[in-house]
Order: sequence, then structure tokens, then C-alpha cells
Amino acid sequence: MSSILESNSPSSPSLMSQTSSRASSPFDLTETGTPVDQIMKLEAQTTRHPRYSFEDGNLVFRVENTLYNVHRYFFVRDSPHFRAILQGNDTTNPCVLSGVNCADFDEFLAILYPM
Repeated sequence: MSSILESNSPSSPSLMSQTSSRASSPFDLTETGTPVDQIMKLEAQTTRHPRYSFEDGNLVFRVENTLYNVHRYFFVRDSPHFRAILQGNDTTNPCVLSGVNCADFDEFLAILYPM
């Protein structure tokens, strides 16, 4: 039995996996890569706009630290530019508008969503 303990052969995979880090496991439950986790993290860093955050919205813009959940239709209907930049963006992957402030974006949305 002492020859087994003193052997120079590599450890068995089961023994090696116990000493390896948990992060390498494909089943690591501590990772926050799911869309729900991403949304929760994003919402913790931002606030939803009180008027332009529609339950049935299917496009999220982030302006400064504010999230706008609006309807994609208004943006892609008449604008090839928005059609191009919004490809792949949805409620879990917001479109960040840098160089735009909330007051200006609110005025723009007031045209699309008149009272």
C-alpha cells in the first residue's frame, strides 16, 4: 500500500477535480451570466424611466443612468440607421446612447408617444 501512496503517477481525475477551482466547472451556479441576472445587475445600476418604460416594450435604451423600455417598431419603421444599430438589441441587451441626455431623449420620445 505504501507503493501506491509513493507512486509518481498522476493523480486520478476525481482527486484532481477536487483540488481544482470551482470556476472552471461548466455547472458553476455562482456565475451571473444568465439574462435574468444581467437584467437585475443593470437595474441595480440604473433606474427605469417613469413614463417611457412600457411593459410590452421590446427595446431598451440606456441614456445616462436611465432605462427606457420602448417599442422597436417606432425606431426601425422609417430609419435604416436605427434598423442597423438595433440589430441584436433586445430587453436583455440595451442600446446605450452616449452623447445624449435624458431631457433631449424625453423630448424625442414625446413626439413618438404624445399624451
